[in-house]
Amino acid sequence: MTLHVHQTLWPQLQAQAGPLFVYEKIEMPSVAVLGRIERHGVLIDSAVLARQSQELAERLMALERGAHEIAGQPFNLGSPKQIGEILFGKLGLPVKKKTATGTPSTDEEVLAELAADYPLPAKLLEHRSRPSSRAPTPTSCR
Repeated sequence: MTLHVHQTLWPQLQAQAGPLFVYEKIEMPSVAVLGRIERHGVLIDSAVLARQSQELAERLMALERGAHEIAGQPFNLGSPKQIGEILFGKLGLPVKKKTATGTPSTDEEVLAELAADYPLPAKLLEHRSRPSSRAPTPTSCR
């Protein structure tokens, strides 16, 4: 079965420069590394990971508190409905775009546009993305 799949797909792959490049220059060279990872695993410095996780959690909580202060009330930063109610209902920010159902959009494009003039959309964007350019990432060891 595998040979049949190879015989069918290989000519199609060879006929396309982009996918062939990805296969030959990215996929195949990574096979040995991925095989080693699967056999031996990856070492993690659990103390560093725990510290970074704590720092990240504290940063996210601070962003949430800041957003609640600006809004004047607590709300779920992950709820587009609640965000829309706060931004457009309570704070009266201008509606830039609507969803297919006709409700004001709170997508990243809209928040980015609003963030130029209002602090809450900027906080929401920061909360949705990486909390800061110095945000920690898990560290692996050799």
